Amino acid sequence: MAFEPDKRIVRLSTFCYYSGMKQPRKKYNWPGVKCGSPEYYRLWREANADQYREYKRGYDSKMYKEHPKREYDRRRRWIVANRDKANAHQAVRRAIISGRLVKEPCSVCNDSNSIAHHPDYSKRLEVVWLCEIHHKVIHTH
Repeated sequence: MAFEPDKRIVRLSTFCYYSGMKQPRKKYNWPGVKCGSPEYYRLWREANADQYREYKRGYDSKMYKEHPKREYDRRRRWIVANRDKANAHQAVRRAIISGRLVKEPCSVCNDSNSIAHHPDYSKRLEVVWLCEIHHKVIHTH
């Protein structure tokens, strides 16, 4: 009977698909996932959500300052592609400013820092007030 190594044992170094170099294993190792692959970075973002969120905020802010025309064009493309959503968001902003709509706490946890969620974009001022956490939960399900 030939000796077969346990496939679950992590090697100390691996061949990186993107750089083409043999390099030490990263801190995060997911079996069957190549270092530097899109799947690797997706898993890393999930494992380091807070760190990635802070990085992304800084990156987006920096990109907007350095390339305002590009960011403006990106936002305009989103508005054109999602006209009904953009109109609903604008209607809520204007209604809050004019006083026709009053910002309420989260309907789930009563957090005062809430945002408007549109279950139906055709009914622009019919919104459910949710905190950021519960709003993400609704959109992920």
